[in-house]
Amino acid sequence: MDQVKFFDLLDRSTVDTLQLAHSLTPAQLTYARPGRWSAMQILEHICMAESSIGKILVRPADKVSEHDELMGIDKIHKLVVDERHKTVVAPERMIPTGQIATVADFETAFVAQRNALKADIASGVKIIDNRVFLHPALGEMTISDWMYFSLSHTERHLVQIQENLKEMES
Repeated sequence: MDQVKFFDLLDRSTVDTLQLAHSLTPAQLTYARPGRWSAMQILEHICMAESSIGKILVRPADKVSEHDELMGIDKIHKLVVDERHKTVVAPERMIPTGQIATVADFETAFVAQRNALKADIASGVKIIDNRVFLHPALGEMTISDWMYFSLSHTERHLVQIQENLKEMES
């Protein structure tokens, strides 16, 4: 994985996510389609997922791939963002609890997580290598794949928030 390219993608994703979060009114933040999460819950879920993914980076693995990526950014984007109609039930530990209740809370947690991730990768505390971990819906992924999944997962949910807004307006 090209660390500079990944950091650029991560920074762009951070800006896009914060811009959308800050553009939402209180009504938009709390609106939820029946059986779905509100924008605020989605933002909390993003933080929860990224925290969990960050923990993978420091775990030893039973399996190592011969390749840096098993799926790659394009395939992950296709599966996670483009094929959003295929839904996956979030694991219990990823269901929002209301701990992040405001955009300010979200921004503080989100920016801190992303800055820590960049610092830990740059310093070598967290290593992007060929370790393989199983994703419950996508199968085996290397650490690089997991990093790309994190970006696509966030984008998927930003699109979901935008879909909620369209439904709210109609």
